[in-house]
Amino acid sequence: MSVLEGETEAGNELPEKPRKYRVLSKQVVNRWLGLYEAKGVKGINTVKTYARAIRLFDRFLEENGATGEVKPSDIETEHVTAFYFWMKRKGYSLKTMRIYLVALKSFLTFMHNNKVQWKVIQIPPAESYDYRIMTREQVEAVIGAAYALNDTYGVMLHLAYEGAFRESELVNLRICDVNTKNCTVLKRSLKREKPVEIPVSDRLCRALKWYLHAVIPVLRNVGDPCKEYLFVTKTGKKWDRSNFIRLVYYPSVVLASKVAPGLLDRNGKPRFRYHDFARHTRATLLLKKGTDIYTVKKLLGHKSIQTTTIYLHLTSADELKERGVVEDLEIPDLSTRLGENLEHHERLMLVGSEEENVVLSRKHLRIIHGRVTVNPSRSKGQP
Repeated sequence: MSVLEGETEAGNELPEKPRKYRVLSKQVVNRWLGLYEAKGVKGINTVKTYARAIRLFDRFLEENGATGEVKPSDIETEHVTAFYFWMKRKGYSLKTMRIYLVALKSFLTFMHNNKVQWKVIQIPPAESYDYRIMTREQVEAVIGAAYALNDTYGVMLHLAYEGAFRESELVNLRICDVNTKNCTVLKRSLKREKPVEIPVSDRLCRALKWYLHAVIPVLRNVGDPCKEYLFVTKTGKKWDRSNFIRLVYYPSVVLASKVAPGLLDRNGKPRFRYHDFARHTRATLLLKKGTDIYTVKKLLGHKSIQTTTIYLHLTSADELKERGVVEDLEIPDLSTRLGENLEHHERLMLVGSEEENVVLSRKHLRIIHGRVTVNPSRSKGQP
């Protein structure tokens, strides 16, 4: 009898008080998650996502009749497959289902489960994302629009772009992370153990100094600067990631579209995500300017240089031309020098004149201005 059919063991009845894991052992799951946290292999948000995945699988087991404490070694291929279709019926996206199945595979592998045939289970492939890159003019317009809406909003987006901050990294900045004397900001990445001190421009440094001395004292009484968030709402609360995008970034993009075309789609919605603005665009424009890729990697907080290399893309002919790929070669006219040596060979010759005529002699054909004629100087019997 399978675990989904209600197989129970003596003394393993469900507890009366509710808990996060009703079927799987909470201690076992926490031991697995603790391994990731101890080694620092995964970021904090990734660990939380993996925990949600296992809780969802636990809920799936309970809804399908599993009782008592289910051992990870009892999970079989049919259970994982049923979990996939259960999520699909619930309306989960392919991206979410993929992440949750990867988390479940990691958990069962950690528990030495050999019953699940992962080769049989087709985990949805990662969706390819169309990276959208703003122009420099669009970036300047968005930041300028944020300053026009609210000076604090301007400082937030200005810092977000220069430091290539993720939303969570920006809203979690502390007051003590800003050093206006050296014009640096301490960037604490959730995907990296050690924070990185990044420099900012003089203009942004002056804006941060103004914000620290003119805005923060009005909003709240600052205690320990290392415990106080740098950016807070009008009510003194910490910014929520979604509210920051909805109230700061999107309105700035909409306002900037008045002076910078291409920021909105046909429906009047922003074409560029915040991630496109603060990270993809920032990295791409830095690399185009000639910044070393390892410097860009450090700014973005990537663990692997391979992640940074995705920005080494030249997607259009204009970009190739800007990088000097197009080169005007001075091709000499060798027909007069070589003379009769060309009579018995096929030849391709560029003849430069005021009209830049192109003459192509191949056997008995001559192409001039797109017209094809038989060369009258040769007969059909000649080689």
